[in-house]
Amino acid sequence: MASKSCADFLDLARGNLLDIPHAPSPRALPRVMTVPGIISDVDGYGSNEGDSDAASSGSRERKIIVANMLPLNTKRDPETSKWCFSLDEDSLLLQLRDGFSPETEVIYVGSIKADIDASEQEEVAKKLLEDFNCVPTFLPQDLQKKFYLGFCKQQLWPLFHYMLPMCPDHGDRFDRVLWQAYVSANKIYADKVMEVITPEDDFVWIHDYHLMIFPTFLRKRYKQVKIGFFLHSPFPSSEIYRTLSVRDEILRGLLNCDLIGFQTFDYARHFLSCCSRMLGLDYESKRGHIGLDYFGRTVYIKILPVGVHMGRLESVLNLSSTASKLKEIKALYEGKKVILGIDDMDIFKGISLKLLAMEQLLLQNPDLLGKVVLIQIVNPARGSGKDVQEAKNETYSTAKRINDVYGSSDYQPVVLIDRHVLRFEKSAYYALAECCIVNAVRDGMNLVPYKYVVCRQGTPNMDKAMGVSESPRTSMLVVSEFIGCSPSLSGAIRVNPWDIEAVADALNSALTMPDSEKQLRHEKHYRYVSTHDVAYWARSFMQDLERACKDHYSKRCWGIGFGLGFRVVSLSPSFRKLGTDQIVSAYRRTSRRAIFLDYDGTVVPETSIIKQPSSEVNLILKTLSDDPRNTVFIVSGRGRSSLSDWLAPCEMLGIAAEHGYFLRDMIRAIRACKTAAEERAVVRKECAAIRASINENDNDYRHRNLAKLMFIHMLGYPTHFGQMECLKLIASTGFPEKRIGYLGLMLLLDERQEVLMLVTNSLKQDLNHSNQYIVGLALCALGNICSAEMARDLAPEVERLLQFRDPNIRKKAALCAIRIIKKVPDLAENFINAAASLLKEKHHGVLISSVQLCTELCKVSSEALEHFRKKCTEGLVRVLKDVANSPYAPEYDISGITDPFLHIRLLKLLRVLGQGDADASDSMNDILAQVATKTESNKNAGNAILYECVQTIMSIEDSGGLRVLAINILGRFLSNRDNNIRYVALNMLMKSVTVDAQAVQRHRVTILECVKDADASIRKRALELVCLLVNETNVKPLTKELIDYLEVSDQDFREDLTEKICFIVEKFSPEKIWYIDQMLKVLSEAGNYVKDEVWHALIVVISNASDLHGYTVRGLYRAFQTSADQETLIRVAIWSIGEYGELLVNNVGMLNIEDPVTVTESDAVDVVETAIKRHSSDVTTKAMALISLLKLSSRFPSCSQRIKDIIVQNKGSLVLELQQRSIEFNSIVEKHKNIRSQLVERMPVLDEATFSGRRTGSLPSNVSTSNGPSSRNNLPNGVSKQPAAAPLVDLLDLSSDDTPAPTSAGGDFLHDLLGVDLVPASTQPGTTQSSNAGTDVLMDLLSIGTSPIPTSTRSEVFSSPLNKPPVTPLDGLLTPPSPTTQSPSTGVSPMLDLLGGFSPPAPALEKNGSVYASITAYESASLKITFDFSKAPGSPETTLIQATYINKSPDEFTSFSFAAAVPRYLQLHLEPSSGNSLPANGNESVTQSFKVINTQHGKKPLLMKMKMSYKANNENVTEEGQVNNFPREL
Repeated sequence: MASKSCADFLDLARGNLLDIPHAPSPRALPRVMTVPGIISDVDGYGSNEGDSDAASSGSRERKIIVANMLPLNTKRDPETSKWCFSLDEDSLLLQLRDGFSPETEVIYVGSIKADIDASEQEEVAKKLLEDFNCVPTFLPQDLQKKFYLGFCKQQLWPLFHYMLPMCPDHGDRFDRVLWQAYVSANKIYADKVMEVITPEDDFVWIHDYHLMIFPTFLRKRYKQVKIGFFLHSPFPSSEIYRTLSVRDEILRGLLNCDLIGFQTFDYARHFLSCCSRMLGLDYESKRGHIGLDYFGRTVYIKILPVGVHMGRLESVLNLSSTASKLKEIKALYEGKKVILGIDDMDIFKGISLKLLAMEQLLLQNPDLLGKVVLIQIVNPARGSGKDVQEAKNETYSTAKRINDVYGSSDYQPVVLIDRHVLRFEKSAYYALAECCIVNAVRDGMNLVPYKYVVCRQGTPNMDKAMGVSESPRTSMLVVSEFIGCSPSLSGAIRVNPWDIEAVADALNSALTMPDSEKQLRHEKHYRYVSTHDVAYWARSFMQDLERACKDHYSKRCWGIGFGLGFRVVSLSPSFRKLGTDQIVSAYRRTSRRAIFLDYDGTVVPETSIIKQPSSEVNLILKTLSDDPRNTVFIVSGRGRSSLSDWLAPCEMLGIAAEHGYFLRDMIRAIRACKTAAEERAVVRKECAAIRASINENDNDYRHRNLAKLMFIHMLGYPTHFGQMECLKLIASTGFPEKRIGYLGLMLLLDERQEVLMLVTNSLKQDLNHSNQYIVGLALCALGNICSAEMARDLAPEVERLLQFRDPNIRKKAALCAIRIIKKVPDLAENFINAAASLLKEKHHGVLISSVQLCTELCKVSSEALEHFRKKCTEGLVRVLKDVANSPYAPEYDISGITDPFLHIRLLKLLRVLGQGDADASDSMNDILAQVATKTESNKNAGNAILYECVQTIMSIEDSGGLRVLAINILGRFLSNRDNNIRYVALNMLMKSVTVDAQAVQRHRVTILECVKDADASIRKRALELVCLLVNETNVKPLTKELIDYLEVSDQDFREDLTEKICFIVEKFSPEKIWYIDQMLKVLSEAGNYVKDEVWHALIVVISNASDLHGYTVRGLYRAFQTSADQETLIRVAIWSIGEYGELLVNNVGMLNIEDPVTVTESDAVDVVETAIKRHSSDVTTKAMALISLLKLSSRFPSCSQRIKDIIVQNKGSLVLELQQRSIEFNSIVEKHKNIRSQLVERMPVLDEATFSGRRTGSLPSNVSTSNGPSSRNNLPNGVSKQPAAAPLVDLLDLSSDDTPAPTSAGGDFLHDLLGVDLVPASTQPGTTQSSNAGTDVLMDLLSIGTSPIPTSTRSEVFSSPLNKPPVTPLDGLLTPPSPTTQSPSTGVSPMLDLLGGFSPPAPALEKNGSVYASITAYESASLKITFDFSKAPGSPETTLIQATYINKSPDEFTSFSFAAAVPRYLQLHLEPSSGNSLPANGNESVTQSFKVINTQHGKKPLLMKMKMSYKANNENVTEEGQVNNFPREL
């Protein structure tokens, strides 16, 4: 077989392989290779020249550490003028030796921190090598400056920290001179390493961005040298990195390593993205390792955060100087909480942002002034330049401003320490600080948080210095999400340093967090820091480097490329380079040849702009394909049409276009259609071709046809004719055919189709197949389309596969089992034991699937639920604990949390197991508390876990403490900036109110803030939650907050807000004056959004509050002056002025909380006139205004003529109703002054209880009323109750004749207020109710109208309490009497006579059915109840009962109530009682009417149980009884 790495297509053609007529002077094509470079023609290892130069130095293991600077301290002895050196114990390079075995020899290569004269360099180098195992690289001073201060600090460092030189003032642009200095310096470092290295044995470990092309120089000399590289700084995203002019050279330099280490997964991902986008390299992850395939070599990527040296830190803590310093600073900041920041003076450390956050903290929390101080230690800058100076100036100016504003003579909120601080002093500050903040805008690792945690753990000496005992340790960290250590510190509060308010909130949370939670976070951090120290880091890196290099000498290597583009091609030992002669010889010896040619790169060079093959290439292909002994195929991903056109001369040439699937042309044709008709035509054409192929039973094209059908199916066209093709492909033996067949099966079929039953046997065979990939295909298909019949047949195979050796198969089998038990719950018992065994898995994919399987089993089988509760609960708790406490694992890490998906699945299963079981709940309490306290809420992954944890806590059997913690988490959710999180928190809090309302009350302030949110859904949900939180103790402050917000709320939200405020005020008002005040505020602010029943209820309350009439009418008058555009306010105001106008004018009933108001009679009339003349007033408002004017005409005689003029103005109204009323009222004012005062006297008190009963159902449907005090109607009225209806209430009916009559149970209050609600109590069978049920009484009284008034049980509305003789009849406007008979009401005739008696006399009242003997239903020493019975004619099943309650005791009964219960076959309707007070000694009685409907009349008797409750001598008394002596004939 020809290899494209050895020869190109035309070379083979020229090697006398074919007898091809050559064109004159053929052009020479370049050699076609994967990449440009040189491969030695020598068959073998090639020329690895450098390997032979280095002699072996022995078998002792050596590590060569290469870094910019050696771990040495350097100074010149002033006496001898000689250089003195000492090891820098704080250097990370020196500390990493602890990760190596004691036998390991470590050699350091790097520069020293001094300029050594050339004459002294040899002596110094010898001394350093002998004494310290250090090899110095003496860079010339000019080169050192350009290398380090130039290219490294001015170009790489800003770029790697996301700072682009957009203009000269913001960084230096690329300078080729500095780049050449960087290359030269790296070459010098490589030369020094070559002097000491033994390439077969030594490992080279390179550190940081200063030496990123160093590996190229070393790899060019030693092809198989073992090189590792660790980048301590961030690596930018590809969009930033690609701006670097030498990006490819640096990437290729790093790729010459065997292992590349990064601090975080993000940095590694950015590097991989750069390699993929800029070099076209692919990478894959295997068993937790990421590998890049680079010319046959695998370059491994390692994510490994650096740690601290525990021994070094603890030794410093034990110093006496540390303890002394700690005592000193503790005394200095006594009584203050210390926040500590330690940073280099650098533009990326975010020091100024930290100071601004401190300023915001003091601004938001003035109570912290004098109690908190930020100590900022500024380390000397590592670089120089104007950016560092600008950062320093900004830091100082910001600190000075904060101290000037918030400081005092004895208090400075910000303390800047800008000097070299010794390690023991820093340790003292670490130990004292309550919180440490690191908010760099971009940083590599930053070990400050690690050091802080270790120092807060303390030592006995430190405890003695601080005066504390062996108390639990606490620490709080606020870290930027842009630093390398952030993912490792899951207990820290992560912040965006640019969000000043968020950082301030985080600082406040850190300072105010409970000590118990601080302790938990500290323990988690200390456990991680102490186990992942610098020795662990070095040991892990070196182990991975050894693993990456283990097969170095088992491969053949060739070096290719020039300069910095050099790389090594690594191939297997069996690889042989094929020459032209070998290929030609093999070709001539064989008689049958299969030739497969790639198009791009073989037939046509990849670099060629013209992709069409030349005539010479076509001639060669034609000659090859025309030979009957040859089978030639072109394999390409290009489309069929283009390849067919280009290769048309080659008739016998095979084309495998689109890698074997001819989909692209069809898809392109469909997408090119401009209309639906064109698309249908293309699809029909393709479907016809597919049908033809199916009919011909074309096996070769079956998989292609099915691929097309799947695309057509996704477009929505019918593809049922291809279903059998799926089955045929599934029944084939090859994996590719089965794969496309199963995919088609899942797309084209579903469980409802009968043809699916034919695939059961194939599925069973594939589930038992030896190829695990085919088993996986069958499981995927079964899990997607399994029917009940298939589930029963294949359940044993799935159960067996739950124990399969491959974890992916076990995972798919578990998912498939879930589908099976959903389809056939009876099969659940087959999977119980297998599912329980899977819970011990370590593979997360299998574990997630098994947990979900167990959850589903518990839902469908009580047996499974009990089994898992008893045998698996403790194991699940351990699994969740291990996951929650697991160290950083990049393969499972999401936002610093290990596998949140597994967290959530485990919590859901624990919720199912703990619900209703106290023992299971008790076993999981601790882990739930741990998850709730240790999981961070600054990322969505953490929020998802916390939400599931809260749901679990609220569902299991638990004590209140854990539930309070869960509700507090929801409270924190409400402060989140994500709308979705706040919404789900509100939903969950609404459910939690019924469980622990007191805990939810603690977050009332936050919930109220959500009511003011910009998001409409959050506002609405928060408002509903507020309604649930209101009670008698907090109703006043909550209502005030809501009303205040009502003033500024959006118009879209006002209706909902108004409705809820009115509901709260009505239900929980402690007193009527408060109720009236709040309703006036609502009417003033949002009167147009108030519903009718709300202001109706307000009028009822006003009518009952006799001592507040004057106060109310004055308040309404004032409100009208400022809010005359609110319709409902106007209605209530003009009604009140009409009723109590004289109280307004005379300032009657003044309270000490109000100021007097001067209002004349004319002013009062002005209000009503304004209302009636408003162009926006509706008919109801104008009708009420006319009634108010009619009443004021009697109360204000001096304004009578003016009122008459206003009324007359409406005679010409286009609204017939107003026109009619104007004529009627004008007649009363002008001609019937003698009866006007009686006709328009003040409205009697309206019964609140009756109105409340009629309003049932008007409360907001989505607000629970299960708890809380009873409604406002239970409040004392202050006046005695009057009869339910009075004669003059309904005289002035303004309801038109065509208005439908409301039902008796829910009559419109407006009809009660403005007219008569005449509704029959029960319509007789076979009779028709009058359609004009709302006929105006006044029209009848004045003989204007002929509609009859139907019978009403409320005939008492016409019975007048005024026992006055008839007065002079009306005349003038009256028409002849109507011949229609009036309804038989005893109350009509007197009032008709009162106004003239022109209607015919009413006939005598017909007897209301049969009358039965009274019975004593109940009698005790203090109470007697009697029942009187009657029946309505024609309705024998209905019994009317009038109960009489008599108090036999010498004490008065108050708050009397009667309740009754009847069997199901009876229907009981209770009317309101005539009163709720029973006078002593039977002086008066209270009556109440019932209606009982017996659905089993004639078969079963009447039965009733009674319960009476009342107060006697301020004690609650309850009596009960049963009535069994009803007359049988009832």
